[in-house]
Amino acid sequence: MTILGVLLYVFLGIEPRLTLGEIKQKFPYAKFERIEAAWVTENDAFFRMTGKGIDGAVMLAFDDPRPRYEREAQREPPNADVARSIAKGSDDDTLTIRWVRWIPSAPFPPSRLIERHGAPDTKWRSDIYQLHLAWDAEGILAALDTETETMVENVEFSFTKADKCRADLRFCSKVVEWVWGSTTDKRDSCLAMVKLHCPPESIKEIRDRFDAQIERENREKKE
Repeated sequence: MTILGVLLYVFLGIEPRLTLGEIKQKFPYAKFERIEAAWVTENDAFFRMTGKGIDGAVMLAFDDPRPRYEREAQREPPNADVARSIAKGSDDDTLTIRWVRWIPSAPFPPSRLIERHGAPDTKWRSDIYQLHLAWDAEGILAALDTETETMVENVEFSFTKADKCRADLRFCSKVVEWVWGSTTDKRDSCLAMVKLHCPPESIKEIRDRFDAQIERENREKKE
């Protein structure tokens, strides 16, 4: 299997909104090691995933919502019980993926990325002057070695707006089961979720679907 073949195999299926527990289910034989990186705050978590079949290591950056919900619960809002429940959740249940970085066992030439994704959209240097190649539309960022700048040391994947929209649409279907209240409440919760990442046509489709359901319910009440 080529390096890129491994890359696609590893990252295929790691999508927005996945929790640490869900990623563990996708890779049941992988080893997950928590990394205390210097930049990690109370709102972050960082893990290294390794195992047979994974070339090198996969670094997983997560958002940790528990501190925010703990502060929310202390204010005793109407949904304080929900906030407290999330604040007390486990890593597996509450940590949600933010981005993924692949560190291969051996550096490889950037031509392998260019063959698949075309020429990079931009090139820039980090604060430590390391050269990066970026494919902005695909959320791909490759860091080159600092000595020769001819080999890729790691590849970082950020989720694109389209990735987030697909995940939001899938998650929205679960809201129907989770949200208490009327169909209007569920519609509003879904719309609030998808409006950040989804195009107008997707938002309209969701609104129309819920509005049709609301209209049916109103007719049934009158009969």
